Amino acid sequence: MAPLTCLIVGAGNRGSKYSVYATLFPGEMKVIGVADPIQARQKKLCERVRTIEKHNIFADWHEAAEREKFADFVIITTPDQQHREPAVAFARQGYDILLEKPMAVSV
Repeated sequence: MAPLTCLIVGAGNRGSKYSVYATLFPGEMKVIGVADPIQARQKKLCERVRTIEKHNIFADWHEAAEREKFADFVIITTPDQQHREPAVAFARQGYDILLEKPMAVSV
């Protein structure tokens, strides 16, 4: 069975921690995309997992969401106050989602 493919939205501390799973269990998970506005974070995550092609590196999650679904699931680890919008957008595209808590910080 092929590993599940993953897009990580938010390559800060939490996104980086989740990506470690792919390095420990490459037969189960393969990170194939990253979206983060900070290039240093993108680069660090890409160097760690070594499975992300240039066309799947995005400065903004909106860019990734505009593309046709290209991964099995998405891990969303943006700052807490920014979780809802990407979660809804990727759900509409049919992605399975691991949403780093919380879904929203207000009613």
